Amino acid sequence: MTITTTKNTLSFPGHSLGEFSNNYAFAIIKADGSVVTWGNGAEGGDSSAVATQLNGSVGVMQIFSTNTAFAALRTDGSVVTWGASSDGGDSNAVAAQLDGTVDVTQIFSTANAFAALRTDGSVVTWGNITDGGNSSAVAAQLNGTVDVTQIYSTGTAFAALRTDGSVVTWGAYGGDSSTVAAQLDGTTDVTQVFSTFYAFAALRTDGSVVTWGAYGGDSSAVAAQLNGTVDVRQIYSTNTAFAALRTDGSVVTWGAYGGDSSAVAAQLNGTVDVTQIYSTGTAFAALRTDGSVVAWGNSTHGGDSSPVAAQLNGTVDVTQISSTYDAFAALRSDGSVVTWGFGIYGGDSHTVAAQLDGTVDVVKIISTTGAFAALRSDGSVVTWGYASAGGDSSLVAAQLNGTVDVVSIYTTGSAFAALRTDGSIITWGNSTSGGNSSAVAGQLTSGVVSAANIATNDVYINHAPTGTVSIAGTDTQGQTLTANNTLADADGLGAITYTWMSGASVLGTGGSYVLQAGDVGHTLTVTASYTVEPLELSRHP
Repeated sequence: MTITTTKNTLSFPGHSLGEFSNNYAFAIIKADGSVVTWGNGAEGGDSSAVATQLNGSVGVMQIFSTNTAFAALRTDGSVVTWGASSDGGDSNAVAAQLDGTVDVTQIFSTANAFAALRTDGSVVTWGNITDGGNSSAVAAQLNGTVDVTQIYSTGTAFAALRTDGSVVTWGAYGGDSSTVAAQLDGTTDVTQVFSTFYAFAALRTDGSVVTWGAYGGDSSAVAAQLNGTVDVRQIYSTNTAFAALRTDGSVVTWGAYGGDSSAVAAQLNGTVDVTQIYSTGTAFAALRTDGSVVAWGNSTHGGDSSPVAAQLNGTVDVTQISSTYDAFAALRSDGSVVTWGFGIYGGDSHTVAAQLDGTVDVVKIISTTGAFAALRSDGSVVTWGYASAGGDSSLVAAQLNGTVDVVSIYTTGSAFAALRTDGSIITWGNSTSGGNSSAVAGQLTSGVVSAANIATNDVYINHAPTGTVSIAGTDTQGQTLTANNTLADADGLGAITYTWMSGASVLGTGGSYVLQAGDVGHTLTVTASYTVEPLELSRHP
C-alpha cells in the first residue's frame, strides 16, 4: 500500500483552491481500501446506502467533500457519493459518467456541488444546480475537445482552466465571467485561479490579474498594481477579500474585510519581502523574510496583532501560521506558539501556554472553525479554543499524550480526528459533527491510513497481488502435496501461510499436506494468505 501526499493550496478557512471541507462528518480510508464514516448522518456520516461500494472490493483511493456530502474515487476510476442528496450526495443523474468507463482522476467542489475531471479532459457535475451542479450552459466547453486541466471554486461557482490557457465558468457567485471573457480566452494564458467565497482572481502568464464576481471581484481601485508591470506571484484570500503577493515582495489588497491594508502599507511595500500570507475569514497575516508578521483586516478576528506584537517582530522567527475562522496561531522557530484574534475561538491560549512554550516543540497546528490542535514533536496533542469546536480534548487526553504518537489530524467544522502510528483514530469536539465516533469505534482501532482532507491531496493505493499458487505432487493416498507460489505485491509481502481445504472443511495448514484415505474422490484446494507490510505512518502533513 502506498500513500502519495502533496500539499493543497489553502485559501480562506475550510477551503482549498478547489474543494470545501465537510463541516459535519468524517470519512476515512482503511488499509483494505474500505471506508468508514461517522458524524451527522444526513450530511455524510451515514454511508450505509452505499456500503457495498465502499467495502474495499474495489478500493477507495481518495475522498472529496462538499460542506455536507462526500465523493469517493475508486481504483477503477469510478465515483461513489453519499450525504446530503441535493448538495452532491446523490449522483444518480450522472451515474453513467462516473462508472469508470472513462476514469475520473480528480474531484472538486463548491460548498454544495461536485465537479469531476476525467482522463479525457471532460468534466461531469452534480449537486446543487445553482451552485455549480448544473454545467449545461457550458457543456460544449467541458466535453474534452479542449482538455480541462484544473478546476477552482468559490462557494457557489466553478472555474475550469483548460490546456489552451482559457477559463470556463459556471454557477452563482463567480459563475458569470462574461465581463472579462476577452481576458480569459487564452490569448494570454491563465496559469492559476484563486477565489474568495464570492469571486475569482485569475493569474496570467504576464503576471497580471483578472477578477470577476462579487466580494473581491472588483479590483479596479488597484488595477495599475495588478497589470503585470510588477508580476503577481501568488494570491491569497479571506471570505471576501484578496491579497496579491508580487515578485518584489510587496502586497496589493482589495475587497471587503481584509481588502483595506492602508494602515500597514509601509510594512507591505516590499522593503522587507513578504513570503507568505495567511487568513481567517475576515483578516490577513503576512509572514516576512525577517520572520516578522504583519496583520490587518477585521481587528477582532485576527486583524489586530498589537497585543502580541513583541512576539511577532522576528526576534524569534515565525515559520508558519494557522487559523480558525476568527483567530491566528503562529508557530515560531523555537517550537513555541503565539495566538491572537477572537479569544474564545482560538485567539486566547493562556490556559495551555506552558504546553506551547517550546519546551516540547510544536511541529504543526491544525484547526476547526473555532479551535486549534497543536501536534508536538513527542507525538502529543494540545488543544484550545471553543470547547464545542474541539478546543476541549480532556475526555481523550490519555490517548493524545504521545504514548502512541499522533501523526496526522483531520477536521470537520467543529471536531477533530487524530490518526496515530498504530493506525487508530481518536476523536473529540462537537459530538454530532464527528467528535463522537463511538458508533464505529471497533473499526477505528487499527488500519486507518487516510481521510477526506482538503489540506493535503492524499492518494491511497492498495495494489492487487500478481502471480499464482500451485500444487506439486502425486494425487495418491499417502503422497505429499507441496504448495508453491509466484506471488508478488507492490505493497510488500509479509509471511505467506497456506490453508488446505476440502470443500468448506479445513484439512490443515503449512506448506505441505499428506493425502489421507478420506480425501479420495474429493477436490482439494490450497489458499495462500499474507499480510501486506504495514504502512509507515510518520508524516506530519
